Amino acid sequence: MTEANYQSKIIKDIKKDGGIAINGNYTTNGECDLQCGIPYNGILIYCGIEVKTESDYHRVMSGIDSEYNVIDVKKLKKHEPLQMAKIRQTRKLGGLALVAFNYSQVMEYIDANKP
Repeated sequence: MTEANYQSKIIKDIKKDGGIAINGNYTTNGECDLQCGIPYNGILIYCGIEVKTESDYHRVMSGIDSEYNVIDVKKLKKHEPLQMAKIRQTRKLGGLALVAFNYSQVMEYIDANKP
């Protein structure tokens, strides 16, 4: 499956739950692929999702730590350190952002970081 297929599936799942998702491909460099409002306990939560294919997800995660700091730049493509920096920035400001290849990962992350 291509990254676009993964994005489409995540968008479909978000909308099925009553949320909104905008493909962020037209934003500035490093911004997450999807800008989302995900319903959670009666509120709509902002969440940025950097979508990767399953194999790319595992490659990227092996090159970063749990705080999305780059620990092995050789495992990342040229543009990915900027993506990780934007995710860290969003989290620092109190937003939710992550790298994922499916919707269940997104919901697990939201559950672990309840607003």
